[in-house]
Amino acid sequence: MRRIVLLALALGPAGCMYPHPPPPPPPPELGTAGLSLDPAFVDKFLGTYRSGGDVLSVRRAGAGVFAQRSGEPAYALTRTSDRAFVDTRGVAYIFTLPPDGNGAMLQMVYADGKVRVWNRSP
Repeated sequence: MRRIVLLALALGPAGCMYPHPPPPPPPPELGTAGLSLDPAFVDKFLGTYRSGGDVLSVRRAGAGVFAQRSGEPAYALTRTSDRAFVDTRGVAYIFTLPPDGNGAMLQMVYADGKVRVWNRSP
């Protein structure tokens, strides 16, 4: 009995309790990186982008943001910084927006390091 008491004193109160439950998931308006997906913020990145003959659509659906190239499935985007997102394949989307909001550009950075530049259509 004395050993149990000494062990309890050595471990402290936290050592004598059951493990704490895991933290709750982030609210739906937060990306997995914990950054806001506020529609007013996200809307400035939405639109149709072109690179060569390819078309990429960046759109919002519900609480999510999606990118979709012509003829391909849409990929969910997660915000990682003030102007960057990443899709479910690990492709980074880095947006450049001029102060007036016109002529936005998107750089897609693939896992192999290749970069493709897209310009937003008016």
